Amino acid sequence: MLLVLSVSLGGASAAVEKGMPPQSFVDAFQLGAGEACAFAVELEISGKAGAMFFEDYILTTAPGARATLMNVDTGKTITVMLNGAFRIHPQPDGSEIVVASGQNLLFTDAFGVADGIPPFMLHMTGRAKFFSDFGLDENGEKVRPIAFELLESRKVRDLCAELAS
Repeated sequence: MLLVLSVSLGGASAAVEKGMPPQSFVDAFQLGAGEACAFAVELEISGKAGAMFFEDYILTTAPGARATLMNVDTGKTITVMLNGAFRIHPQPDGSEIVVASGQNLLFTDAFGVADGIPPFMLHMTGRAKFFSDFGLDENGEKVRPIAFELLESRKVRDLCAELAS
């Protein structure tokens, strides 16, 4: 499961909705030097992704998803599975508590770094819990995080360190 910390995840619906069953996808993009790692990283992510909306949380899943990451400077690549799930619990103050399970990828981007979040790219396995607080645009919509804190996790891989070696 991919979570780009600058993307608004939205609030949970007041009523249970069906959501979106897992659908196939392919996405490729690049993060510039200093956004997630000290060097530019190219990502290609594919698999399936889906979401379900409940009264007090959003559940996202990514069965069979994987990401291939490449250090643009050296060409070194790593492939990781992203077959995890996120339970996103919106809080009354607009922040979110997120509980991840399975294998998931978390990273900053230019917006997060500009807001003072140190760059990182992590692959987490098992249960992880983190807090995210978002900035708002002129319409009061969430646009990017202004705070991020990993509250707990079982296994964390620093992918920037692995891609740099």
